[in-house]
Amino acid sequence: MFVGSRSLDREAYLTAVADALDDTLNDRRAVFVYVHGYRTTFDEAAVRAAQLHMDLKIPGVTAFFSWPSRGTAHGYAADEEAVQLSERHLCEFLVDLCVKSSAKKVHLLAHSMGNRAVLRVAMRAAENSSRTQGIELGQLILAAPDIDAAFFASEANSFRHIAEGTTLYTSSRDLALQSSSVVHRGPRAGQGPLLPLPGAVHVIDAAPIDVSLLGHGYYSAAFPVLGDIHSLIYDRHDPSARMALRSLGEGRWGFRELS
Repeated sequence: MFVGSRSLDREAYLTAVADALDDTLNDRRAVFVYVHGYRTTFDEAAVRAAQLHMDLKIPGVTAFFSWPSRGTAHGYAADEEAVQLSERHLCEFLVDLCVKSSAKKVHLLAHSMGNRAVLRVAMRAAENSSRTQGIELGQLILAAPDIDAAFFASEANSFRHIAEGTTLYTSSRDLALQSSSVVHRGPRAGQGPLLPLPGAVHVIDAAPIDVSLLGHGYYSAAFPVLGDIHSLIYDRHDPSARMALRSLGEGRWGFRELS
């Protein structure tokens, strides 16, 4: 349930984040950023960010970047334009958090269409854009990206310019991405399997434990995925160190069978 909100200017917001981090008695205090996907209003993104904060037990502050989605089923085309136009603002937001907060790390999770803005930020960083100077993320988590699979694979190396590690969660049972692949006449990055990716991008197949109606919200609804993201944030960056996973070969990992 969304309780309410209040407006802060840029400096007041960053001061509030720094103060909240200073009140966190944990030497691993972090800022965890959530970037929502298609058909998500500001209020819905706020609730989901709060849920992730509680479920993942973030030692610090959870923030979210809300690009102007129409929040309707018929707003897909408009959302595609809006998320692309949000790239510059996401750059500025991440620079502020990385440079002006007292966080030990800034982690980011992007869902669905929100991955498009994150990928473009990474591509700008790979081009040494002044706009991205200062963006140094810890773990970058890409959940069910609604991005052309071939384009994603060709640009995936860009992520190393903004993050220490990148983890991609995919599912062949994602009905929302199946619909998107029909609209775009090509597979989406979140469907998997992909073309070979750089070794720095770990691919996790979440299809076996998919629980949501459309198979698109497993990153926040399925306990095994939440547990894996928790372990990822808490220093078990390599999939081989996370007990819930098993190797599928070719740089891909899947979840072990639940007993």
